[in-house]
Amino acid sequence: DLEVINGFTSDSLGGALAYLATGASINMTNVVVRNMASTKAEGGAIAGSLSSVSMSNVSFMNCSGVYGSAAIYLANPSAAYFEDMSFVNCTTSNTTTSASVFHIHSDSVL
Repeated sequence: DLEVINGFTSDSLGGALAYLATGASINMTNVVVRNMASTKAEGGAIAGSLSSVSMSNVSFMNCSGVYGSAAIYLANPSAAYFEDMSFVNCTTSNTTTSASVFHIHSDSVL
């Protein structure tokens, strides 16, 4: 088991824990992600575009992002698998459009 705490980014890409560039991948199992914040983009903990994501038994606690996604934001992922996820006290400062703790934008069906 792994716990990752106290991440911050003011970068315009987001993802205090990780920003996944095109072609990148991340696999997480039995992980707690706590106190992550992005002040200029979506995805307080993880953000990415055209990347691959696999998560099992992952908890996001006290994560925050601006715009629409508090914990995770993925744009057009090449692959995505999620199992047994939890989100606790994750917030976004967005007050003008839809907001969520977890957001996947895809131009095609995964």
